[in-house]
Amino acid sequence: MTLVVGILVTYGLVQFIQTYLLEPLVVGSGVDLNPMATIVGLVAGELLWGIPGMVMAIPLMGR
Repeated sequence: MTLVVGILVTYGLVQFIQTYLLEPLVVGSGVDLNPMATIVGLVAGELLWGIPGMVMAIPLMGR
């Protein structure tokens, strides 16, 4: 039972950090991208550099 609670707490914490801290910083109002361009950028970033490429694709495209 404690394992399930630990998983739920961890998931909730990660979701909170992603939603309220990372998304506003990375995908703030300064990044004005078309949704299709965002998807293409994510795919291209993943093909070039893997997971780190996906993380950096949007900030690099929004510059």
